[in-house]
Amino acid sequence: MDKMPDIGTRVRFTREDKPERTVTGTVVTHYPSQPFYVDGKKVVPDDAAEIKVDSIPGWWPYPDYDTFCPPIHELEEI
Repeated sequence: MDKMPDIGTRVRFTREDKPERTVTGTVVTHYPSQPFYVDGKKVVPDDAAEIKVDSIPGWWPYPDYDTFCPPIHELEEI
């Protein structure tokens, strides 16, 4: 995605380096990027959105949570 998805939007996340790790879910929170400086150079990270997944897969790295916060460029609307 190129812009922040609306809260409630259904999305698919596919991990770039492991495309078999794909989940679907719903956007629940927005995390706009906050610029910061490193060695005098401005760094602008990607916007991110918290996603509540539909179901937790076996490889899920967050055992106590059903949400995670990927950068929006890794999401696609479904």
